[in-house]
Amino acid sequence: MRLAVIGGGPVGLVSGTVLASVGHHVDVVDIDASRVERIARGVAPFHEPGLDDLLRAVVDSRALSATQDLNDVVPRADVALICVGTPSNGDGADLSALKSASAAVGRALRGLTNGYRVVAVKSTVPPGTTSKIVEPILRAESGLSDESLGVAMNPEFLREGVAVEDMRKPDRIVIGVNDERARALMEELYRPFSAPVIAVSPTGAEMTKYTSNALLATLVSFSNEIAAMCESIEGADAAEVFRALHADRRFRPPTSRPESPSTITAYLLPGLGYGGSCFPKDTEALAVWARARGVASPILDAVRAVNAQRPKRVVELLRSRLSLAGARVAVLGLAFKPGTDDVRESRSLDLVRLLHAEGAEVRACDPVAADEAQASLNGIASVSRDADSALRGADAAVLATSWPAYVALDPAHVKTLMRRPLILDARRSLDPVKWAAHCEYLPIGVRA
Repeated sequence: MRLAVIGGGPVGLVSGTVLASVGHHVDVVDIDASRVERIARGVAPFHEPGLDDLLRAVVDSRALSATQDLNDVVPRADVALICVGTPSNGDGADLSALKSASAAVGRALRGLTNGYRVVAVKSTVPPGTTSKIVEPILRAESGLSDESLGVAMNPEFLREGVAVEDMRKPDRIVIGVNDERARALMEELYRPFSAPVIAVSPTGAEMTKYTSNALLATLVSFSNEIAAMCESIEGADAAEVFRALHADRRFRPPTSRPESPSTITAYLLPGLGYGGSCFPKDTEALAVWARARGVASPILDAVRAVNAQRPKRVVELLRSRLSLAGARVAVLGLAFKPGTDDVRESRSLDLVRLLHAEGAEVRACDPVAADEAQASLNGIASVSRDADSALRGADAAVLATSWPAYVALDPAHVKTLMRRPLILDARRSLDPVKWAAHCEYLPIGVRA
């Protein structure tokens, strides 16, 4: 099949690259000339493990190309996937890019008389958007009836840092359609993948995506609320509590061995809170959407409140051992999670800002996202890629993002660099026995 992917960001480029690798021909469209130029050379414009090699291969084989000319590629495509951003505008999801892309795709299809095409929304959008906003725009701009044009909603479930693997081996494919021809074409698109196809309405597909992210965000905040409780009493270690919780057979598929827990337990762990491009904006957008319909969302509201407070709690734990005014604090990790250069809504950045407000001199580092974080932290903290430079002369260090390089640091070496070797493990990723043998080790989820 021939595909037009509208948007060369993390969702569009990963989806398009993997679809090209399984035999489809993909044209990626983006309005950013520099991004298009990089993609055309087989170089991803953002950090995603495994993407560069796969992208280079499909570009070299001419299975994928990149262009700014939407009008050239959309009319030739069997399926157009709209993968533009829907960021928060402070009061829900900003759909301006989606509306613009829908109108442009519709205009590109105007006057076509040959064949049947499907336009599918892959962007995360509030329930009802595809049917009530995107489809009317497409119909009005293209002049095509449902005999010539199908409209679908096809949410993605890609995790930054492992997005290529998630796309190659999906656990489910959700197709939101009201038209059997559109459903058949979308199923053909995904035939190379061995995953269950779940066909629902477009609104059902939109709600599925929001529900998935809302549940995972809830697990994160629940874990951090329990961690805060453990931090208030002697003898309760949140890491031990959750290790016992994870042994519950209900967290495992029925056919799995006891030692093989479900990956959902990765969200049931104490930490610094969730961030990135999905959970913060999607939980906000869903709450705003519900409120507009007179539906209360107390659980979702609490999830967001707990997440916002978690960096403050980490600062309180550090303050219990150290006077922060005038102290030099190293923050290890600025990306919202390992494996990505994404610092959007990163709780690590919140932590840096709070430490600065307390009067601390903050030296932050990240092996991949230093440049992305620098603009946000300019004048607040020094930022580097090198952990040693951040740790040198520090009175305390906070592991804020569990990059493998930071988890593998030698505590004996770290001790020689720091003025006071106080280590706050905000991700519970360090070996407590090894670190406590050399440093003052302070983990979250335990009373300080």
